[in-house]
Amino acid sequence: MSNKKDIINDFQNFQLVKLSKGYRVEDFNCNLEEYNSFLKQEALNIQEKNISKVHLIINKKNGDIVAYFTLSSCAINLSSDEKISHGVDDVVFNSFPCVKIGKLASDSKYSAKYSNIINFLIQIIIGIVNDSINLGVASRFLIVDADIENNPDINEIYLKNGFKYNEALKKGKHKKVSTVSMRLDMFA
Repeated sequence: MSNKKDIINDFQNFQLVKLSKGYRVEDFNCNLEEYNSFLKQEALNIQEKNISKVHLIINKKNGDIVAYFTLSSCAINLSSDEKISHGVDDVVFNSFPCVKIGKLASDSKYSAKYSNIINFLIQIIIGIVNDSINLGVASRFLIVDADIENNPDINEIYLKNGFKYNEALKKGKHKKVSTVSMRLDMFA
């Protein structure tokens, strides 16, 4: 049995903010250099150029960055079978609007303390996408290229949150892959 606390029990201690200068990005460490360096060296520039929006979860008590994720507009192609499974087989085009989760990481200090951080982040992201839909921005799907190279079990977390594999983007079975393309139907 884990001694970790469920992050939901402490959610009042955290705040969702957009990345800006002044947050202590240099202190963030998720134990994956690719994700650390992205936040510290690239994230603000990418956000300022409106390529992707970077969201931080901040500990309101001490200003720590607990976790971060990026969101971008995107489109996804669906196979005929996928269109049927989502009830959009009567739509003439194969490409559908979506929001893409780019990077998603939690600081190792908080990952050691709390369970369910990734689930917590996914639920926040779903809320953001629903808000954008309610404001008038069409987005049928939430998609992610799950980073199974750095976290071999991450696809299971997405599956438990309602995501499915993108069959149209499935890699060959014999090739080594670092990500798995997945989607969540926002209208399911």
